[in-house]
Amino acid sequence: MTLFSGWLIRLVLALAVVALLAFDGIQTVVAHVGGKNDADNAAYAAAQAWNGSHNSGQVFAAAKAAIPARDHLLGCTATTPDAQTWTCTLTRTARTLLFGHLGFMRSITVARETGSGTYQP
Repeated sequence: MTLFSGWLIRLVLALAVVALLAFDGIQTVVAHVGGKNDADNAAYAAAQAWNGSHNSGQVFAAAKAAIPARDHLLGCTATTPDAQTWTCTLTRTARTLLFGHLGFMRSITVARETGSGTYQP
């Protein structure tokens, strides 16, 4: 009976470790991909706001409103002379169970993404 329970416990522990690593890895990838999409949305909102108001405060507010609350907007800048195209940079931290607590893994859990958006009349 102990032989049966010994290998079963090891199997369950091994599967638990694999599941934990897979979960954290997937969450990290999702943070990077989702952050890029949110940066594009923020840049599009910034371009729309600038062409509607020409007020930098409203541009930042519109870009901030276009992203989820857990993202941190670092800034937006116009990338064309006529301010039709904007780029926004944001950071997003992946919600992980293990990676965020390990110093050497923490840097990959923070996604710093830049997106661009162009004014559409």
